[in-house]
Amino acid sequence: MTLYFARRYDDAIRQFHRGLEMHPEMTEWHDEIANIYEQQNRLAEAFAERQQTVRLNGDTQLAASLEQVYQHSGYKGYLAAKIRSQERASEPGSQDRGSKPGSVDNMYLAHLYTMLGDQAHALHYLEQAYDERNPWLLNVQVDPVMGSLRSSAGFRDLIRRIGLPH
Repeated sequence: MTLYFARRYDDAIRQFHRGLEMHPEMTEWHDEIANIYEQQNRLAEAFAERQQTVRLNGDTQLAASLEQVYQHSGYKGYLAAKIRSQERASEPGSQDRGSKPGSVDNMYLAHLYTMLGDQAHALHYLEQAYDERNPWLLNVQVDPVMGSLRSSAGFRDLIRRIGLPH
């Protein structure tokens, strides 16, 4: 993660690939590689990594559905579908794999909304992450994907409340 936050993307990709050679079950590392590809605007490769995560989690139906969306609407359409899937999984009574009903990964949703350019929703989910005391918020100031939010008054206020230097 440090290499990603330092924007040493090629080195980070090499490290994640080495890790996957030893621990191929680590789906999170595919998502981290996808994050890097997004920053490099290598969106087809980012999509492939995200799909690998979905497949490794055993959700072939979701993988097929997301593949169709991506083929029809591109990466932004895929991101929107992924958001819908994540939000649906958090609804009480949901039977989606890999999520507890009523729970949501607020940091991941903030990431997805930021990638779509939707600052309002991204900040909403960052606020939710703050309310739940999500430890990943400690990286929000150096996370490359959050760069577009840094000039926002809401983001600066969040940084102040977290206690990070600004």
